[in-house]
Amino acid sequence: MSYESRREIDCLIVGYAGVDRIIRVDRLSPPGQTSVILNADNHRVTYGGNGSNVAVCMGRLGCHPTPLMRVGEDWEDLGYRKMLEDSGVDLSGVTVVKDETTSICHLIEDRDNNHLTMTYPGAMNACYAPEELDDDLFRRAKYGLITVATRPDVEIFFRKAREHDLPLVFGVRMDRESFPLPIFRKILLNAEIIFMNDVERSLIEDQLDIRSITALFDRGRARIIAVTLGQDGSEVYEMTDGGVRVTRVPAAKCRRVVDATGAGDSYIAGFLYGVLKGKDAAVCAGYASATASFVIEEVGCTDGAPSEEEMLRRYAAGTKIEGGTLW
Repeated sequence: MSYESRREIDCLIVGYAGVDRIIRVDRLSPPGQTSVILNADNHRVTYGGNGSNVAVCMGRLGCHPTPLMRVGEDWEDLGYRKMLEDSGVDLSGVTVVKDETTSICHLIEDRDNNHLTMTYPGAMNACYAPEELDDDLFRRAKYGLITVATRPDVEIFFRKAREHDLPLVFGVRMDRESFPLPIFRKILLNAEIIFMNDVERSLIEDQLDIRSITALFDRGRARIIAVTLGQDGSEVYEMTDGGVRVTRVPAAKCRRVVDATGAGDSYIAGFLYGVLKGKDAAVCAGYASATASFVIEEVGCTDGAPSEEEMLRRYAAGTKIEGGTLW
């Protein structure tokens, strides 16, 4: 069963749907030892999944995202459907798998924000991946975002996006189940906008045997590469007529840091908001930083996701763009 909508799609997104249970512990203990759970609400359900996270954050910013994902028959009882609808997410790409449950993820996190993740795939199991996707969704979309999903989901999305010449965005994850090296390379070289963290940048440079991530501008279709640096903000590379422009954007100030889960997905959402508004890459990174700063203030991947007005107010109040040098 799928849900119909005819409005224009700002971003078509492939990625996991899911619900999360976040368990905070004093430390991640080795086998045979016990960790003490710190949060009394460890049974509370929050909503997650990379594709869903980006869609929710984009929807709350006033964009029109459409995630391609599968949920179980329990999604209404879990409040998942209502949360997506309330966030402005188009459900025309959502499929309900009969006699199956929604994917669930147990996130175990220590005091230093180190994570241990355990997942039951449920409706997002690869065995439920479709053999075809609706061409109309790809025709109506402005961008196609690839995040972590099953390998069949990623491969068919990539193929359909290329058939329809849909500009690709890649949220890099070094997940070899989702992205075996051959498909990983194809996506990387065909994506126009690429997001990664600093560790992923180093791994990509090693695997592709390149001195700098900027080699992707020559080897592929990339025009923007954004590298997140945690509390140090982000570094954005943009291909211009004058060469590669690199800009440093510090992390936006927030009231408190409670939970870093979902920060990378919210960064992507804020950045794409700026792209859709026609802003240059430096401003997009500022929006991204501001969006992520709200998410880390609350428990859960999207619980703190801001409205467009809230994000723009925080961006205007404190984002300082540095650099802008050309190579």
